[in-house]
Amino acid sequence: MEDLEDVPEEVVQAEEKLADRATVAQIIAELKAEISILKRLEALALQVRQSGCDRKWEKLSRLLQNQGEMFDAAGHRCKLIIFTEHKDTLLYLRERIAGLLGRSEAVIAIHGSMGGEQAASG
Repeated sequence: MEDLEDVPEEVVQAEEKLADRATVAQIIAELKAEISILKRLEALALQVRQSGCDRKWEKLSRLLQNQGEMFDAAGHRCKLIIFTEHKDTLLYLRERIAGLLGRSEAVIAIHGSMGGEQAASG
């Protein structure tokens, strides 16, 4: 077995270049695969959103409109707190509920990154 010190510098550099290319090729291939998956997921999400079919929203909408528990004895709408994990969902629900109630000022959305001091109202 040859001692590494006896290997010409050009050979060492050529090996390093080949190793770098192989590594980059694997990373690029993985990135391309991930991008492809993300594009498919994005298309599916857009399709779902455009379909207008949202079972969770439909259930929440029925609760807000038809349930006696949502109104006090005088017929005034009770306050409701909804927790959600994602900001996009928060904004989506704020828009949908404000549209349902017909009053954007009836909905206040507080995002955790805002802290307790700031609130974005619809």
